[in-house]
Amino acid sequence: MNTRLMPRTEFLVYNKISLSPSDREMLSDIYMPLIGPVSLSIYNYLIDLKQDMTVRFHSEFMDILNIELSTFTKELEKLEAIDLVKTYVNDDVHTDQFLYELKSPLDAESFFNDPMLSMFLFAKIGSKKFNEKKSAWIYHPFPEGFSDVSRNFKEVFSTLRMNEFEKPTETFIGNAQSEGSRIDVTEFDFDMLYTHLRGTYVEKGFFNTEVQRTIVKLSQVFNLSLYQMKDVIIKSTDRNEGIDLELLKHYALREYNATEGKAKPRVQLETLNTHENSTDYFEQLDGISPLNRIQHLRNNHASQNDMRIVTELIMTTKLSDGVINVLLEYVLQKGQYLNDNYVFSIARDWEKKGFLTAKEASESVLSFLGENSKAKKNYPNNRFKVSHKTIEPKWFSDKKTTDTKDENKNDEKTIPELKDDSIAARIQQFRNNR
Repeated sequence: MNTRLMPRTEFLVYNKISLSPSDREMLSDIYMPLIGPVSLSIYNYLIDLKQDMTVRFHSEFMDILNIELSTFTKELEKLEAIDLVKTYVNDDVHTDQFLYELKSPLDAESFFNDPMLSMFLFAKIGSKKFNEKKSAWIYHPFPEGFSDVSRNFKEVFSTLRMNEFEKPTETFIGNAQSEGSRIDVTEFDFDMLYTHLRGTYVEKGFFNTEVQRTIVKLSQVFNLSLYQMKDVIIKSTDRNEGIDLELLKHYALREYNATEGKAKPRVQLETLNTHENSTDYFEQLDGISPLNRIQHLRNNHASQNDMRIVTELIMTTKLSDGVINVLLEYVLQKGQYLNDNYVFSIARDWEKKGFLTAKEASESVLSFLGENSKAKKNYPNNRFKVSHKTIEPKWFSDKKTTDTKDENKNDEKTIPELKDDSIAARIQQFRNNR
């Protein structure tokens, strides 16, 4: 959010969602403990505005909600951080205008399966309240002993003539559906795990399908061995209640952070040719683990926040290693801190565009920056054009200089050499199983 916000600062609302009663119940029951009543009132006010892109002024929030703009800014940041609102700024430097895109809340299953949100709620309200809220959203499992005998479309309806039908291209009102992770539990040796758990209070009956999927996912993403997972499982198990999935995530993350914090050899570096006419740089980015790349970019001093964000990118997106590495380099040009909201907004956009390699991602950014520059020149004819406010990274700007300057800078750029294939192999295994 920009500090130049004034009562007469314009804003637009981009709202193509339609909240269901279940969405509103999720907001009041699950989201409000995280963001508070003021943030929720701002969200509800924006939701109730017309879907007509009318130009409005921020003085509305002062008059209708009786809050100062400083309070509005602080509370809006919570909505941005939890991905209920995305904020855009008008690219025209002479137009002081914002656009707020509204997002619908996650459903209960998606929320409680999200490591960051569920663990944040757990820390916020405590174990007892957390379990009470989660239990209220749990529906009993589908009964066994039934076979699906439903008819399909072609069995019921006659064949239609489609030669004159054109698939619509407009944007419709509705909620974007996220894709869940696909996990193959056979990739993990549960028989060996059960053997090592003999003599403990962890019973084999505790390992239902959901627990098994979570164990496989955590072991792959955090690069935890079977023996490490055994300790994590024991700490997360109650003799009467079984394995607590939230504690499982919590202790898995702690084990990962403890492993990362141990003293270990510094990442070995090698010099790369990063000349603009060379594909060697991007090819090697495609082959480097993002966990290693962030260590190099941070001079072997990546913070826990850095490692957490990189892990989340691997765990929750379908971006390849090369694309994630380009994203990290791109974002770090803006500052020394990886911001969750900014990083994942770019990641979601790149995921939709289907980038497969580092070169595709970098070329698309260069193309976007070129088109954006032209758009600014033609802006008077398109006043309401609004897009991401993007600062061009230094390593993209360097490509616009002369070849001589490029070559002088190439010698200073390095990339980590991946000596251990275990991390990359586990990441690829996780991606293949989704």
